[in-house]
Amino acid sequence: MKTKIYVLGVALLAFVLFVRATQNTTGAPNGNTGAPGEANCTACHGGTLNPDTDGSVVVTVSQEGNAVARYVVGQTYDVSVTVSHPQSNKFGFQVTALNSAGNSEVGSVTHAGDVALTEDTGKNRIYLTHKASSTAGTGNARTWSFQWKPEAGVSGPITFYAAGNASNGDGAPTGDLVYTTSLTLNPGTTQRRREFSTEAFRVLTGVDGTKAEITVETPTAGTLTLSDVSGRTLWSRSVELAVGTLALSVEAPPGVYVLTLATAHGVGVRKFVQRP
Repeated sequence: MKTKIYVLGVALLAFVLFVRATQNTTGAPNGNTGAPGEANCTACHGGTLNPDTDGSVVVTVSQEGNAVARYVVGQTYDVSVTVSHPQSNKFGFQVTALNSAGNSEVGSVTHAGDVALTEDTGKNRIYLTHKASSTAGTGNARTWSFQWKPEAGVSGPITFYAAGNASNGDGAPTGDLVYTTSLTLNPGTTQRRREFSTEAFRVLTGVDGTKAEITVETPTAGTLTLSDVSGRTLWSRSVELAVGTLALSVEAPPGVYVLTLATAHGVGVRKFVQRP
């Protein structure tokens, strides 16, 4: 099912992630994502928000299998929401994404049968949440996915706000674990990030955890750029890569980064984890 989203006045696009306990297996009530001006799952489930580091709710926006930190109007992105906790195997969610710049159509959403879409016309927000058939976890986690396409007129940063509930499954509104998170995408260029058509670009963490091992299948010249997950560029350099593997010092603190290799053949984007 594909739903067009329209926002009037000071526009806010909302994809809301919210995980509920057993009594909300049909989906979360609107307005519980932890976004500005909203409550979160503790409004119904009680307890302490983000009580530990064992569980989490994670929002990922990707294109062609690669996580992105920027969006381009007119392109389609895969959005996934994952809730996990080592002592839970029943989960729920609600997610919303807010765009504060724009007063026209801001996007379209395509979602599968395990995700429900609701709308709050008073707040000009839409929400995606779980269904009764999609609360069971696998391996102490549950992931829901949908596609999002920003339409013409969208501009400025878009922030996805998500709230997730790891339920203890007893049917009571207590004892569940509630987590929130947010992810901001900045507007990008019109160039589509795609796989190379005539060469492979692979990145692995080096054996000592501090180097990126870059592998190409044909001699490659281009520009290699390292960015953090917010899209901030740490460095950019011209490279000439021979066939095989190059161990490259990343020169950055431990964390998650994005390596972008731009050549005449296209742009390749890979995630890299810098270890301590």
